[in-house]
Amino acid sequence: MYERHVSVRLGWCLGFVLGVVGCGEGAAEPSALPYPASATSSAGSFLVVATEPGGAPIVRGVHDFDVQIQRVGDTTPATGLSLDVIPWMPAMGHGAPYDGDSIEVGDGRYRLEGISLFMAGVWELRVALEPEGEHAILAFDVR
Repeated sequence: MYERHVSVRLGWCLGFVLGVVGCGEGAAEPSALPYPASATSSAGSFLVVATEPGGAPIVRGVHDFDVQIQRVGDTTPATGLSLDVIPWMPAMGHGAPYDGDSIEVGDGRYRLEGISLFMAGVWELRVALEPEGEHAILAFDVR
């Protein structure tokens, strides 16, 4: 009976170690996503573009983003919107808490402040455009 428990325990430990080593070995870098990040909204009415002030590559940490929104048909700035934002990491299946507000700066420009991107990898800013009822997903690499 003792030998069976030892072999089960050794098998579990070996499987765990191989799984951890295997996950790190040959792991690909996230694909180089275009930056600034841009997307067309869910119904195709708006073009949404996000950049970090200064345009530097995004690394782990807390960031502010400038978001430019324009109507697709006539390229006029989309004003008077409220942006509800969820920072999301699809590979990990979780997001980051964000309870900040979008600040309308003018001419279809909005500022998102204090978004925590605490892990390297591909992140999404899932942006709901209210009261229009549309959304856009902006994806980018965090180094």
